[in-house]
Amino acid sequence: MDREQPVRAHGFIRKHWLGEYSFPRSFWLNTILLSWFTPIAMLSLLSSNTWNIPARAASIAFVSIFFMFYPLFFWGVLGTARAIKVYRENAGRKIWIVVAMPVMTLLFGDSFFTFLGTYRIVDDHIHMAFTGRYGPPASISVIDGGKSLLLSGQMREGSADAFAKAMNSFPSVTTIAFDSKGGLLQEAILIDKSIAKHSLDTYVTRECTSACTFSFLAGRHRCMAEGARIGFHAATYVRDLSKKTFQNIADYQRDLYLKAGLPELFVNEIMETPNSRVWYPSRQALLDAHVTTPDCP
Repeated sequence: MDREQPVRAHGFIRKHWLGEYSFPRSFWLNTILLSWFTPIAMLSLLSSNTWNIPARAASIAFVSIFFMFYPLFFWGVLGTARAIKVYRENAGRKIWIVVAMPVMTLLFGDSFFTFLGTYRIVDDHIHMAFTGRYGPPASISVIDGGKSLLLSGQMREGSADAFAKAMNSFPSVTTIAFDSKGGLLQEAILIDKSIAKHSLDTYVTRECTSACTFSFLAGRHRCMAEGARIGFHAATYVRDLSKKTFQNIADYQRDLYLKAGLPELFVNEIMETPNSRVWYPSRQALLDAHVTTPDCP
């Protein structure tokens, strides 16, 4: 007499992967809700609160969720595809298959292009998660015989601290010169406050763009070298995927520029310049908008 074969019970993950759940459950619950919507909602929630969470903790959470999403979504789609095969074999209604397949294809394509469009954000988060820093701070050097400091490079974490230490070491400094394409708004604002506190002049040697302009505008006398340029665009929080946070930063940026004395029309032009481009006004436009001061040599 043949021995009866034991029935192997599959767990939830394997059962979905093998297409053993019904097509509606596989599609709506396991793929749409669990595999796609839940990770996206978690990333959005995290992005909306990144300023209230320690940077390294936020980055570790971001990296964990982000890299969990793609295997999870792949699991959801492949399991649903197998469930569709069973559904078709059991003479299920074709209309639901016709609807489900394009939806999963669109979601998969959207997820792929989202990854390509946010690789710099992901790279920054990975760097912070493993090292505790997003990158090296801007370098601070003494020039003009100790009368000036030159800030070069990106204003990353630690740039404001480096600037404060340099001011303590060289109290005779009267001018801060910039050669920077920007960086973190938070660092630029801290440098801004330090410049105002010490009543320093500001000077652009080659370029001062993006967040650098906030620090530059704190100067008592604001000048630029021949051939130098000052560039503006709408700010963005590069480690954030939340549209709400983007809007909060835009409102904050507009308010800072208006408080610095820039005309509203000039500020509107800045806000209409997307982060992917830079607007470099002419020297006369900068002077007319009070970005630079008329007492420059």
